Amino acid sequence: MRGEWTTPELLPFNGMSYSVAHPTLSPKEDYLFFASDMPGGFGEMDLYRVERVGNRWGQPINLGRAVNTEGNEVFPNCDSKGRLFLLPMDILA
Repeated sequence: MRGEWTTPELLPFNGMSYSVAHPTLSPKEDYLFFASDMPGGFGEMDLYRVERVGNRWGQPINLGRAVNTEGNEVFPNCDSKGRLFLLPMDILA
């Protein structure tokens, strides 16, 4: 965090029945974007955002139909200005 290595911790929204993968932090490290097949999504893998306040993570928020399809949305990437870039996995198939 903040450019330094820390002891790894499990994210509180991880689950045994679904995957949480491909995390990327916003430049200010106040948001984490990731892909997941957790229940309630629109497709196979959806993109989510979760806010960090202090040292605690909030609840994941699905980025919605404007981003997620019935397919696989994975590999979110945040640039130095905080813009989110996406590459749907289905394009690679």
